Parts: sequence; structure tokens; C-alpha cells
Amino acid sequence: MALTSFLKKSYIIALLILFAVIVLCAIVYVAADRETLTLDERSRADLGGTYIPLADGTTHYRIEGRAGGRPVVLVHGATIPSFCWDILAPDLARSGMYVLRYDMFGRGFSDRPRVTYDRDLYVRQLKDLLDGLKWNGPVDIVGYSMGAPITVTFAARYPERVRRVVLISPVIKDFKKPAIFAIPVFGEFIARIIGNRTVEKRAMTMLNTGTFAGKTELLRKQFRYRGFQQSILSMLRNDALGDYTKEYARLGSLGTPVMILWGTEDREITPSMVNTARRLLPKSEYHAVYGVGHGIVYQRPEDVFTFIHDFLKR
Repeated sequence: MALTSFLKKSYIIALLILFAVIVLCAIVYVAADRETLTLDERSRADLGGTYIPLADGTTHYRIEGRAGGRPVVLVHGATIPSFCWDILAPDLARSGMYVLRYDMFGRGFSDRPRVTYDRDLYVRQLKDLLDGLKWNGPVDIVGYSMGAPITVTFAARYPERVRRVVLISPVIKDFKKPAIFAIPVFGEFIARIIGNRTVEKRAMTMLNTGTFAGKTELLRKQFRYRGFQQSILSMLRNDALGDYTKEYARLGSLGTPVMILWGTEDREITPSMVNTARRLLPKSEYHAVYGVGHGIVYQRPEDVFTFIHDFLKR
């Protein structure tokens, strides 16, 4: 009888402890929420910029250069939005090119729609944007990091719309993703408590150089718009950072001129990944930029411009 009573009390205590832990976690989760702003027409009027409604949501974009110049599209990476092109885009425009850059869904000042953030979404956004802006002829496309395989996929699916392709620090396959974020509920909790700050710290490390040092507040601001965390988790849980070898092989078979740029100190895109891309794009032009890592666009923008300008103007 005493043992039964003891077990009953122990069970109740365990339930109370579990309930307390759940309540505490819920309080911490709510308190850690940094997404206090909403992207809507009113907020965009305050932000300024140019926007276009597309099938999956509103997209923030910017066009620089002379209309009628050689059309170039810049596609950013997984976390840092289109301001990553703040040096390259004006330089290309001054050289006579007509330059389009935009924020992917979930990033910058584009919508954070409640959809699956996979490669199809990002390719569809790019196509819808070009269609909406009436950029129907062939364009040159520059893709950076995760933007590179999106660029490759677009070029492989719509070869008639692409003239030349530039891939900077390109994701192709075997990109390391924290498995913990794939766990429902727990992934959301860890993402809010630790994940967002990890993403921010990584981005700050790349941005805190030269001209881009002043962009840190702009980067933090995108984290505060509702839907950012959800978009990052969905991206990690789906195929946006998956295996793109078929798409690379398809592009390689088309004969589209391709150039690959890679920083020799890159710890995210390994030499093995770059070699795989080069093997699947056998006619591609390749340039290694020594002494720089994954932040090549921010840390060596003058080299990036020179290589891209010469390749596109050739």
C-alpha cells in the first residue's frame, strides 16, 4: 500500500515537473520572438523601394543601368538579401549593363508566404519576376551560394532565356544542414533560441568588412519581419539546399557559357564540391580567388566585378 502511494505521488510530481518545463519553454519561446514587424503596403511605403506582386507573393527588386543595356540578373544566397550586390550592381550598371537584383521570398523586403521553400519556389519566383517585368529575351544570370543552384536550375529549365551563367561559391550537393532543425516543434524552438542568432553571427562575420560594415542593421531588420524563421526552417527541411547534380549536368549538356568563382579559404563550399561542379560543367571557365572564403562578394568585390565584367563582355 505504501509503495503504491509512493509511486502515485512520484507520478504526480513528474507530471508537475513536466508541466513546469513545458510552461517555462513556452515563456522562453515567446520572449525570444524577434519577429515583431509585418510586411504590408504600409510598411513598404515607409521602407521605400520597388515591388511587384507575383503568384506566390510580393517581391522587392531594384533595376540599375541604362534600359537597352545588356540585361544581367543577380541572385543572392540563403540568408543575406539583395544588398549583397550593393557594390557589384552599380559597377556593372556603370559599365553599360542593365542590372536586376531582387530579394528571394523570405528574405529582405520580399514577402514571407506560408508555402514550401524549395527549389521550385525560388525558380518560379525568378521566372515570374522576369515575366512580370517583361524581360523576355535572354539574360545573363549571376548566382551566389544558394543562388547559384537556383540559377543553374533556371538555366537548365529555360535555356532559351539564358545567355551566360556566373556561379559564385556554388552550392551543388553535400551542403551541411543541422539535422536538429528537421524535428517538428523542437526544431522551431531551437531555431528561435539559437538558430536565428547563429545565422546572424555567420552573416555578420562576412559583412563586417569595408563598405559592407554599415549593412549590419539592415540585415538585422529582415529578421524582425514575421515569417523569416519559418522560411529558413522550410528551406532547411526541403530541397533548396539539396542535391543539384542533375541540374548541373543538364546545364553542362546545353553548352551555355558558364564561369565559376570560388574563394580558396571557403569552408562551406569545399574543393570537392567545386570539383564536382567543374566536372558536370566541363566547358566552364574557372577562377580561384586566393585568400578569401565564402564571403568573397563582400570581401573582394573588386575581383568579383573584374571577372564577371570580362566574362560577360567577352
